[in-house]
Amino acid sequence: MGSVKEGPKILDTVFAREDVLAALAVLLHARATGPAASCLRNALRYPNIDTHLPYLAAEAVQPSIRAVAYRCLIFGKASWQVGFEWEWIDKVFNRRRRLPKLETRDIQEIRAAADLIREAAHDKSAIVRNGCRRRPHLHAIASPGQSSACRPFGAGSELSVRSRADYILRHPSAQS
Repeated sequence: MGSVKEGPKILDTVFAREDVLAALAVLLHARATGPAASCLRNALRYPNIDTHLPYLAAEAVQPSIRAVAYRCLIFGKASWQVGFEWEWIDKVFNRRRRLPKLETRDIQEIRAAADLIREAAHDKSAIVRNGCRRRPHLHAIASPGQSSACRPFGAGSELSVRSRADYILRHPSAQS
């Protein structure tokens, strides 16, 4: 039997296989309860999961899985937690807080960000819709010729999102 340090290496070789990640994607798609979004975030470290992200974004049962998949596809980045790090709040009083330490990698662009944002804006779950209505997503589509993709955001509940969408619609050639 191997040592404790060999365990993660063995799991990495198993999850690096394309057929294992395909089976995991099927399980994540059908999972109705539980921490499936955390499982997907951990699986994002393996590039073979990228081909399954559009399927999970469009058809996963859990809204949190759809939200994670849309976020990865829209930004073109996959991130996962590798531990924690400390951030000083006040060194004089020895106050600090623990923050998650993330690693990221680029994913292959499958479709245009504006199309993905438009799909996410019409999702049946508020978690997915509100996740795609954040300001960084609007900056991703704030290019000439794509301002019509901002229309669904004009009816959003957040004032900053509504005002940004209104600005993009009024000034289609302006970029920020």
